[in-house]
Amino acid sequence: MWTTSKDLKKQLERLWERAELLRDVLSGGSCFPLRLVIKGPDSTDITERFEKVRSWVSELIEGFPFRIEWKEVRHRVQGLQRLPASAWVDSREGAIRWLGKQRDWERFSSLMEMIRQEHPALQPWFIKQPFKALDLLNEWPKLLSVVEWLKAHPRPGIYLRQVDVPGVHSKFIESHLSVLSVHADRKLSM
Repeated sequence: MWTTSKDLKKQLERLWERAELLRDVLSGGSCFPLRLVIKGPDSTDITERFEKVRSWVSELIEGFPFRIEWKEVRHRVQGLQRLPASAWVDSREGAIRWLGKQRDWERFSSLMEMIRQEHPALQPWFIKQPFKALDLLNEWPKLLSVVEWLKAHPRPGIYLRQVDVPGVHSKFIESHLSVLSVHADRKLSM
């Protein structure tokens, strides 16, 4: 069937779920303005279902809060018709607002700002794992403390329970070994 505003939102949701909207800002690129695909009526639909086509156009433009690109179609019976060809989301902020992901975006943006300023070497991991980074939001102060300790003690040769980072227990380190190993630039072997 023809694309609805809900279908357009689903296209955008897929980009969020694949973390492309987060990765885009991290990698310095910009996928905006972003083109969304519209599947519309064909010539037969215009002839046989003209009122339905008009309703579809009205519903689509009322339900989509961004820019619609139009095409003109010359129809042998109905004459010149103007139909939606594609939909454009011009800004990341608009896309995130439409998806209702402002809170996640704000949390992620503040985390990324901290990483850029204090630990820029960690950015590649954030590009690969933006949702994992967001899931660990409350743990980052402790994780970064451990990373700093590991940088200061590159080959400690001690047991995990002997790591001396204030406020960080060995169980915390154990439960986050996979993340810490990446950020310590090596497998943790203590």
